[in-house]
Amino acid sequence: MRAALPLLALVAGCTVVLHDDAWRSPIARDHPLVGVIWDVATRRPIPRAALMRRLAGTDIVLLGDKHDNADHHRLQAEIVAALAARGRRPAVALEPIAVDRSTALAAALAGPAPASERVIAAVAPDRRGWDWALYAPIVDAALRARLPLVAADLDPADLRAMRAGGVGALAPATRARLGVDHPLLGPDARAVVAAEIRRDHCGHAPESMLERMVDMQQARDAQLARALVDAIAAGADGAILIAGVGHVRRDVAVPLHVARWSPHAGIASVAFVEVTPGRSDPDASLRDEFGTRVPFDYVWFTPRVDVEDPCAAFRQQLERLHGGHPTAP
Repeated sequence: MRAALPLLALVAGCTVVLHDDAWRSPIARDHPLVGVIWDVATRRPIPRAALMRRLAGTDIVLLGDKHDNADHHRLQAEIVAALAARGRRPAVALEPIAVDRSTALAAALAGPAPASERVIAAVAPDRRGWDWALYAPIVDAALRARLPLVAADLDPADLRAMRAGGVGALAPATRARLGVDHPLLGPDARAVVAAEIRRDHCGHAPESMLERMVDMQQARDAQLARALVDAIAAGADGAILIAGVGHVRRDVAVPLHVARWSPHAGIASVAFVEVTPGRSDPDASLRDEFGTRVPFDYVWFTPRVDVEDPCAAFRQQLERLHGGHPTAP
């Protein structure tokens, strides 16, 4: 127990308080890790200012969130603003905006003093699929700093084509642009992605579709990476990706694809992770979730949105669909 005291003292010294002193997520706000930024390489906490200095000197910054956690998006917005305040002018690429909305995004940005409301209305007129109110602070931060906004995710039509016919169903030009004609991940990496898909589907992902689902994830990661590399090639001073935490993993996701097209680009991956009640040791908490090799450069701990088991709700949905039998075909 005594050995843990220096670590807890370091953690307490590097806890981050949001500017308005109020976390949005309601669960475990008083957890000792809330606000801590963990340097994975050194296994030590670092101050917020140190993280911002490091990110400001990096070509590509990947910010991985839990989509429904408002604190994750507020911190992403703070990083966007902080890098702009340090003189950087990176493009901000958003996973919620797919490339088929690029024209609508450009039109919304072309008018005088564009506002986040107009941008969001242009790219998501029906507001479906994402809680856009959570992403508005990020859009606002980019617009205030006059940073380019970039549509990042794969066209939904391409995802539908892959779901029905695999990689071969993509248009040849799309396959060439993303470089997905052949599997880009080795067996071990594909196994990691497959395990994530099983977990996200609470064990109910159809095994017959699993390899195709891995290919779809690979194509999405390739598109997200392509958006970053293309933005820099078009003149942006670096790029920031706003995406789910699984997309910013160094071992299986976007960084691998960036390296194919821009092998000398500096990359920093920051994961926003909800604290686990009863777990105050950062290493132990991260091992529980990600295994012995944490696949990020930095982890920023936040309160939790809830403590409900997402798989319980998932099973209830399946039972309603299948007449009380969650494993029914």
